[in-house]
Amino acid sequence: MSIEQDSRLPRPCGRFLLVRTWSQPSTLKSGLIIPDEVKANSAYSAMRGRVLALGPDAYSYKPEFPSGPLCALGDWIMFNKYAGHLFSLEGEDSVYRFIMDLDVMATVSDPDVIK
Repeated sequence: MSIEQDSRLPRPCGRFLLVRTWSQPSTLKSGLIIPDEVKANSAYSAMRGRVLALGPDAYSYKPEFPSGPLCALGDWIMFNKYAGHLFSLEGEDSVYRFIMDLDVMATVSDPDVIK
């Protein structure tokens, strides 16, 4: 889902990025079901996400980003689990975050392979 597909999503201001956090699958490949309590307490559960929108000033401060932006719209990224501000939309399970452009630690091609 993109910010254009859901007008309820707030648009990031300044240097913030809007990220939908990655959700751990409910069932492992072996068929083992992961309880919600375990998923909620996982140290890894909120360290990955997809970039849905970038604020107008994201990556514009050249002294901090001399090589250009660290990520782009649609990228899967990794970030500190305490970074940003969490929120969700009424009627859906997805969790979103506003994080600063500086909080991006890496881009990943597939969030499921990161353990």
